[in-house]
Amino acid sequence: MRRTISLSGRRKLDLNNFDLSLDSGEFGTGVSLSVTENFERDSYSATSVVRVRLSENRRFVAVDFGPPHLLNRNVPVFMEIPDIEFHTPSYEITVVEKGGESYGKVLASTESRRYYDNLNFGADGLIKAMADTSLGNRLWALDLSGAEFPVLRVNGEIPSVLDWVSSNPVFQACVLPDVLKQVTSHVLDTDEFERQPWHSEWMEFLRTIRKFGSVPTDPDGRDSLIDELTDGFLGNFRFVEKIASSVEH
Repeated sequence: MRRTISLSGRRKLDLNNFDLSLDSGEFGTGVSLSVTENFERDSYSATSVVRVRLSENRRFVAVDFGPPHLLNRNVPVFMEIPDIEFHTPSYEITVVEKGGESYGKVLASTESRRYYDNLNFGADGLIKAMADTSLGNRLWALDLSGAEFPVLRVNGEIPSVLDWVSSNPVFQACVLPDVLKQVTSHVLDTDEFERQPWHSEWMEFLRTIRKFGSVPTDPDGRDSLIDELTDGFLGNFRFVEKIASSVEH
């Protein structure tokens, strides 16, 4: 397997080898972390630890998940951060030496990325969800006319529909890719001087899925970029795995 070494001497970790999620714990924010089969957990010393660094609004915390070789693949480890709540923090995953003369040395690290949870439908999210009883036989509609974030209107005739939107992996897998495509197309097609503040938030989110420079001006290049972002979104949030898991249980 190819390894990438930065000029600092530390190994670069692939974020796709980790699955991180934030949850509300009893006393603060809970962090769940699991590793995939591609993470070379046995290539680090027994005295090193996997560490997640979170930062948001001048709040910073580092959470240690133990030695890499003890992390079970695809089995999440949960750690709670007392008295601190995070919503959409920046995060970085590192492997840090905790023994001997190299104590504190960062052996490997991922790039820093902002945390988004399925577009985060909450008050601080990239998209707002609202129940709408005027949709008739339509399940959902997307409103991009406002100066604030896009609004996903879902049929209010469905009981507890907003809970369903934020937690049902089947709904998310079927609807969110189309939502992503529509919003992305809208953002890319909007002239820079006409963009709203939320457009910048969305561009930042899109670049966490796939890094890209200037937006292609030709239709084929633009459509290709949107398809790559959609595929990356589906891969990052692993909807098929979540649906399969929910069916099994």
